[in-house]
Amino acid sequence: MTGRTAPERLVRTLGLPPAAVARLRGIPTQRHEPVIPPERVRDDLREHSAQNPASAAETLLPRVHLPRTASPLCAGPEGGYLVEPLPLATVDTVTRLPAPDAVVVLDAVVARLMTDGLAERDARAQLLTWWGHVPTIRRRSLLAQRLDFADPRAESPGESLSRWRIHELGFVAPELQTTVSSDAGRARLDFEWREAGVAGEFDGRLKYGADSGLSGEEAADAVYAEKLREDAIRRTGRVVVRWGWEQLQQPDELARRLTRAGVPRRR
Repeated sequence: MTGRTAPERLVRTLGLPPAAVARLRGIPTQRHEPVIPPERVRDDLREHSAQNPASAAETLLPRVHLPRTASPLCAGPEGGYLVEPLPLATVDTVTRLPAPDAVVVLDAVVARLMTDGLAERDARAQLLTWWGHVPTIRRRSLLAQRLDFADPRAESPGESLSRWRIHELGFVAPELQTTVSSDAGRARLDFEWREAGVAGEFDGRLKYGADSGLSGEEAADAVYAEKLREDAIRRTGRVVVRWGWEQLQQPDELARRLTRAGVPRRR
């Protein structure tokens, strides 16, 4: 977004129906500019848009159509939504974000693309098809580094941020979503350092708090069941280390917990 713009210009550039102008009256509108296509510069793109308003939306804005039911929170317009393709929006965004935020986004996007039946390698390749739209060598290098770090096995933003903090603090990278057999059955671990005999668990408050949808008694039962699960994991000889959002925001405390548990540092 590059500043205020008149509703008429916004409607014309985005190819919206003329009636949209009236609906936007009195609303501060921003000029949304697309990512710069390969071999183009921003001034050229703006000039083309000004000289060819009828075709600007088609030629300069890569878009896909979503049905009006795409968002479960509200009913969309009859014609549905016109949006940037997810891979394009992703590569244009993650190089602008702080590293921890970019990791959270990329883990989720690669996992999302895999739900469409793509192999992990193909999901990554789909993101890289928009490589040419990343405007500078520095940002392309940043995209390559961050995409290489992405891991679709992270199942929540907390797990993704945990991966980044562990890396940032200099610890050996854990395996994700491993399975351990105990006398109580099989349990899946968020993180495991197999050679060190350490299991790591990220505890989001959503599991047991008010937002979990559990009643007080159900939440207490869930906490007790988790304690029994952890006890069973410990009986396999593993050390269990837990952390939550507070520790992710205080990396020194997370480092102390991992060190006490015996998680090794990278050499």
